[in-house]
Amino acid sequence: MTQYAAAGYDNSAMDPIERLRAELNRDPSAVADAAGALVDAARQAGDATALGRVLAVRGRARRYLGQIDLAVTDLTRAIAAAQDGGDDDVTADAHIGLALALVFAGRPADAFGHLDQAHRIGSATLRAYAALQRCVIHQRVGDHKAALAGFEAVLPALRALDLRTDIAKVLVNRGVLLINLGDCDGAVSDYTEAAALFEAEEQPFGVAETEHGLGWAHARRGDLPRALSHLDRAAELFHKLGHAALEVDVDRIEVLLAAGLGGPATDLAVATAERLTAAGNQGHAAETWLLCARAAQLDGDHTAATRYAERARASFAKQGSVGWERTARLEVLRAAAGTINAGAGARRAAGGGTGAGAVHELRALGAELDAGGNARGAATAYGLAAVAACEAGDRELAAALSAECAKRSGRLGILEVRMLASYAGARCALLVGDRNAAARRIRAGLAHLHRHRATLAATDARASVAVHAAHLTSLGLRLAMQHRSPAALLRRMEQARAGATLWLPSRPPEQPELAADLAALRAVVSRLRERESAGADTADLLRRQRELEHAVHRRQLRATAARDKPQGEEPGVADLRCQLRGRTLISIAEIDGQLVGVRIDDRRPHVATLGPASIVYSAAAAITSALRCHDSRRDLLRRATLMIDRAVSPLLTGDGPLVLVVPAALHAVPWHLLPCLERKPVALAPSVTWWYHAEKAADDDGGVIAVSGPHLAEADREAAAVAGHYPQATLLTGASATTSAVLAAISTARVAHLACHGVVRHDNPLWSALELSDGPLYAYDLERLPRTPPLVVLSGCHTGVGVRAGDALLGLATALLVHGTRRLVAAVCALPDTPRTAAMMAALHARVAAGASPASALAELAAEDDAAAYLSCFGTT
Repeated sequence: MTQYAAAGYDNSAMDPIERLRAELNRDPSAVADAAGALVDAARQAGDATALGRVLAVRGRARRYLGQIDLAVTDLTRAIAAAQDGGDDDVTADAHIGLALALVFAGRPADAFGHLDQAHRIGSATLRAYAALQRCVIHQRVGDHKAALAGFEAVLPALRALDLRTDIAKVLVNRGVLLINLGDCDGAVSDYTEAAALFEAEEQPFGVAETEHGLGWAHARRGDLPRALSHLDRAAELFHKLGHAALEVDVDRIEVLLAAGLGGPATDLAVATAERLTAAGNQGHAAETWLLCARAAQLDGDHTAATRYAERARASFAKQGSVGWERTARLEVLRAAAGTINAGAGARRAAGGGTGAGAVHELRALGAELDAGGNARGAATAYGLAAVAACEAGDRELAAALSAECAKRSGRLGILEVRMLASYAGARCALLVGDRNAAARRIRAGLAHLHRHRATLAATDARASVAVHAAHLTSLGLRLAMQHRSPAALLRRMEQARAGATLWLPSRPPEQPELAADLAALRAVVSRLRERESAGADTADLLRRQRELEHAVHRRQLRATAARDKPQGEEPGVADLRCQLRGRTLISIAEIDGQLVGVRIDDRRPHVATLGPASIVYSAAAAITSALRCHDSRRDLLRRATLMIDRAVSPLLTGDGPLVLVVPAALHAVPWHLLPCLERKPVALAPSVTWWYHAEKAADDDGGVIAVSGPHLAEADREAAAVAGHYPQATLLTGASATTSAVLAAISTARVAHLACHGVVRHDNPLWSALELSDGPLYAYDLERLPRTPPLVVLSGCHTGVGVRAGDALLGLATALLVHGTRRLVAAVCALPDTPRTAAMMAALHARVAAGASPASALAELAAEDDAAAYLSCFGTT
C-alpha cells in the first residue's frame, strides 16, 4: 500500500509552477508532461530558483507515477538548482521531495539525511512538513508505532487549520499503520474520511489512493470480494491518470494468496516484482518478492519460497528497512522449515541444533515484530514458536506462545493466521493430553474456514482457500485415527473434503457482463483457431484471450456470494445405512502417509489401513500412463490395477453396488477394472455428504438431448445412435450445436449426451471446455445454469479429469455435479474417435434407457469391451 508524502510548502502567488503543483493530486501525468516546457523556459531564462521549483514538481509527479529513478534524478537536480539560486525554502522543499523518492528507491538512510537538511535550512512550515515526511519514512521501513505516534501528534493541528488535503494524506498513511497493527475497522474509517476530503477538493489521485487503501483494509478484514472491488476501482482510476498502478497489483497478490490461489498469485507476483524493479521502486519490489515467497510456500515449492524470501530479506537489509527485514526473516524461517508442523525443519531453518533454539529465535522475532507494530508478523512468529515448543516438549512455553498468537490473530481477519492459531492451540492441548480440548480447537478452526468460504462466490477460491487449513485438517484426521472410531473418522474425512461440493448453489443471479465476456471470448477463440489452421499470426488474439479470461476471473472473484441452499447436515452412520439399501460406501483418505478407509454397509462399520499412499498413487499414475497409450501397455495397466486391487480389497464385502469417495490422486482410476470390483457397479462421489443428499433428491422431469461437436469423425453418428434410444430426443449436430442452444437444452433436460472434444486447463480448471460449433462451452458457462441434467454422459477426452484446488477437484465434472447432475459418465483419459467408441456409447445408453443405472451399465460393458476402461461413473449408483 503506497503512502502519501507531505504536500510541501504553500505559495499563494499561483504562478504557472505553483498551478502545476496544485494539480499534482489531480493529474500527475499531465503535470509531468507540462513541467517539461517550464523546465526549458527556466533554463533559458537562467532562473535557478524557478528551475529548482519546477524540477521538484516534476520529480514528485514522476514519483506518483511510479517512475522512481526519474523522480530521484529530477529532485536531485532541483536541490542543486535551488542552491544556485540561493533560496533555502525551495532547497528544503526539494530535499523533502527527494527523501520519499529515495525511500521508494530503497535508500531510507539517505532519505533521513535529506530531511535533516530540510529541517536545518527550511522555514517553520517546511520543518513541520519534514517531520511528517519522517513519519512516512518510519512507516516505509517498518517502524509502524513510531510513525503512528508522529501522525497522531500532528493531525489535531492540521484539523485546527482546516488543511483538508494534508489531513486526507495523513489519514491515508495512518490507515496503512492501523492495518498493520490489526485495526482494520479504524483503517476503513480513516480511508472513508480521506476519500470524502479528496472528493471535496477534486483530487482524483487522492481518491484513487483511498480506493487502494480500502481494498487492502478489506483484504486484511477477510472480505476478499469487497477488497478486489476496491482494488479494481483503484486501478481503473490510476490508469486514467497515467499511473501503472503496480502497487495496487501488490495488494491484489495478497488477496489471491488469501484465497489460496497460489498459481495466479505467483504469476502476478513475479511479473509485478520485475516491473517494480525495472521502475526503480526497490521498496515495493522487495515487498513483492516476499509475496512470491508466500505464493511458492502455498504451492508447496519450499525451495523457491526460501529463495524468494532470502532475496527480499537481503534487499530490505541493504535498504536499512529493519522492520521489513524482520518480516522477511520470518518468511525465510518458515519457507526453510518446509511446513509449519515440521518441528525439526523449523529447528534447521532457525540455524540452531535444538528445539529450544528455534523456539527462542521465533519468540524473539515475534517480540520485535510486535514492537514495530506488525500484528500479522508477530502472530505468525508466536504461532510457529508455539508449534516448535510443542515439538520440544515445553508445555508452559508452548501454551504461553499459543496464547500470544491467539490474542493477535483474533483481531485480524486473515484466515491463514487464524488457522495457524487454531493449529497451535490444538497441538498445545494434545501436548498436555487433553484430546477434547484439541478436538474443540480443530472444530472451531474448521468452522471459521467454513464461514470464510461462504463469503466467496468464485468456485476456485471456495475450494482453494482450504489450503490454509491443511495442517489443521491433517491433525484432525490423525486424532480421529487414534480413536479408530469409524463415525469420528468419517466425520473428519468429510470436513477435509468440504470443498466446492459442500453446497448446491441456488439459481445464480443474472450476470449480463459475464455472459458478454464469455461470448466475446468464444468469438476470439474461434478466430484464433481459424488463424492457427491458416498458419497466420495469432499474437493479438492470444493477448485478447488472456485479457478476457483475466476479466472473467476477476469479476468472479469480486462477486459477493449469493445465499446458498445447504445440502443439509453431515449424515451419521445410521443415516447412511438407511440410504445405502444393500450398497457399500467406502471413504478413503491419506493420514500421515498411509491410506485409511472406512466402510459403511449393513454390517458393523469398519476401519482399515490400506498401506503407503505413495505406492497406490504411483500405481494410479501408471494406470493413467497406460491408458494414454491405449493398447500398447497392457502389462503396465494390469500390474498397476493389481497393486490398487490388493490395497483396497480388504475393505470390500458383498456383491452389491459400491460408492467410493477417494483422494484426488485416485479419481482418474477406472475402478471397475479392478479384479475385486469386476462386474460390480461403482460410482465415485465427491464426498459422502454430497452422495447422501444426491441420493435423496428426485430426478427432474425433462427431455433428452444428444449433441455432437466439430472435428470428430464419429460424433454425429454417435449422437444420432444415442438419440435413437430415447423417444422424442433432441439432436443437436453441426451448425445447430452452438453453446447457446446446448446450454438452453441442458438447463431443462433430464438426460444429456455430449460427444465433443474436451479440453482440460490446469492453470484454471474453470476454463476447461467442450468444443461446440461456435467455440468452447466452458465450466464457467455451466456455473451460470439454474440446474444441470440429473444424468450426463460426456463423450470427450479427459472430461472426467479434475484439477486439484484446495480440498476439491475442479473441472467440467465438478461443475456438473455441484449444479444438479447426480449421475455422470465421463472419460478419465483420451477417448479414441472410432466407431468402437461410438458403439460403446450407444450400448451404454441402450442399457440406461432400459432402466439400468449408469454404474451398472458401465460395469456390464467393462466385462465385454476393454474400451470401457476409458470411462468412469461419478455420482450415485
